[in-house]
Amino acid sequence: MDTSCEYDVNIKILRRNDWAGAVMVLDASNLSGVVYEFKNVMDKICSEAFENHKGIEWKNHHPIALMYAEKINQLTGNCSLGIWSDAYRYVQHMAEVAPQLEMPEGYDICEAEPWSI
Repeated sequence: MDTSCEYDVNIKILRRNDWAGAVMVLDASNLSGVVYEFKNVMDKICSEAFENHKGIEWKNHHPIALMYAEKINQLTGNCSLGIWSDAYRYVQHMAEVAPQLEMPEGYDICEAEPWSI
């Protein structure tokens, strides 16, 4: 029995549709879908990096990674340093005050309004 075809299906390598998806991502409008697909394609990029003895720099600057990262940047409006710094301050604050575990029933949650810090 030839298992090469079965084995090939399990190998995480970039396929033509991964490259085409990186082109099409520029038209995307759904951040969660973009992030989900980015995770899937990054798994393949990481596998190829491992197989080819490439490092973090290679993965971070992979053309597909750059396309997805740019789209995420566009969808989140991260082009403005002011928006980013406000988000950073809010996330930093919530990292200190957010509950560590699920809240017990009836427990009051922090009433901070987003971006009001």
